[in-house]
Amino acid sequence: MMNKTILFSMLGIAVLFASFASAATDNQKTIGDLQAELTMEIYTDFQDPFSSSWYEQTLPQLKEEYIEDGELKIVFRHFPLPFHTDAIDRAKAAECAAEQSYFIEFVEKFYRNLDIDTNIDYYKEIANSLNVNNFNFVEFKECFNDPNTENKINSEFNMGQSREVSGIPHFFVKDKQMIGAQPFSEFKVLIDSLLKNKQNMQEEPVRGNGKVKIIGYMGYNDPYSKRAWTTIDELFKEFDENKIRFEFRNFPLVFQDPEYKLAQTGECVLSLSDSKTFFKFSSLVMGDKEILSSAAAVGINKKDIEKCLSDKKFLSEVLDDMKKGEKMGVEQSTPVFFINDKKISGAQQYEVFAKIIKNELNGDFEELVQETPTVMEIENGEQCASGCQLENSCIQFGQRVEVSGADSYCSFSGKFEKQKQLSELCQNNYECFSNQCSNKECVDIQKQLEETQGLLEKILNWFNKLFG
Repeated sequence: MMNKTILFSMLGIAVLFASFASAATDNQKTIGDLQAELTMEIYTDFQDPFSSSWYEQTLPQLKEEYIEDGELKIVFRHFPLPFHTDAIDRAKAAECAAEQSYFIEFVEKFYRNLDIDTNIDYYKEIANSLNVNNFNFVEFKECFNDPNTENKINSEFNMGQSREVSGIPHFFVKDKQMIGAQPFSEFKVLIDSLLKNKQNMQEEPVRGNGKVKIIGYMGYNDPYSKRAWTTIDELFKEFDENKIRFEFRNFPLVFQDPEYKLAQTGECVLSLSDSKTFFKFSSLVMGDKEILSSAAAVGINKKDIEKCLSDKKFLSEVLDDMKKGEKMGVEQSTPVFFINDKKISGAQQYEVFAKIIKNELNGDFEELVQETPTVMEIENGEQCASGCQLENSCIQFGQRVEVSGADSYCSFSGKFEKQKQLSELCQNNYECFSNQCSNKECVDIQKQLEETQGLLEKILNWFNKLFG
């Protein structure tokens, strides 16, 4: 097996030679101000539906939020997948269009026409549609037929492989990576964490100042969080604010809080007042009061809230809370609490919280392991407020069960659905029988690893032949 250092050096040499072969530069394949604070690289091909989805849905939001303000630029890298039969030709055409500063115009046509088998006539049609006088199609054809153009594309592909790119789109921002056509919210969390002028977030709302610290990940429209909110109030009656300290963190579930507007409203209230007012507001909302009227009830001007929401001023705060929660082990079910780092999942009984708090106050650190409650029993005739109903039980969203002999999961619609097979569209791992959803498709990770290994072996064999 070839030494990794030698392999990477050889890859670097290949890229260097390829850069001489093509006049197209990174600048000609870049969206945004060349002096922008952050650079994002995207490895893609122009016949890929997931890259097309990112281009159509997420890129416009990135432009509005960061690119137009000169904070971010995006550099395109070639990574044509072998099973996209038109990807190499599209990459060559895009590379040659870049030499004449029309890279994005060709890319946009390609992403919007994934099923067309392109050819030289189609490229001429694109060039004519530009309605410009400075596009030299003779030079374009010469570039397209020049073997050095494909060498340049292959060199970028090889460099991508050396950076552990295996699927597309694949993004690099500084030392951070993001894989797949993620929604704008995921990019926002990453980018805001790296931009110097986006890092100043407001402090989390806190009630009490005791030595027992409780962190609660909750959602305003979650029935289990609402039930747990009353438990927190009861705790403050037994353990006063000099003994316990409660810190609220957002973890809204998208089917309960579309676009996270309720969570953002809470952050807006906090920014316009203080922690005490925030908790008064939250108590009203958790008590099923309408959110804007709740804000008005605690003295917050409705127009100020509406402007705060329209500016999405605190979306990054909400998303940051969710990222912190995921790192601590919070999944797609709420509420989840941490009492001095001891985890409690779900709307547990008051006694569960009280016992841990007393142990912490008395210095008795007995381990109290709380299992995530995947099933909540209900009375005969009662309906589930959240999740899927199975006889007299409420099954949490995302939980897998066997229903009528079929492997099923509790979907966000509140119904049990059969687990999906390979290549079926998905959004979460639990939907897939393989337990792996990648790029919105159920996949077999073991098979992908084998395919990636085979591709790497082909690259190594190519280098062996090239360098002896």
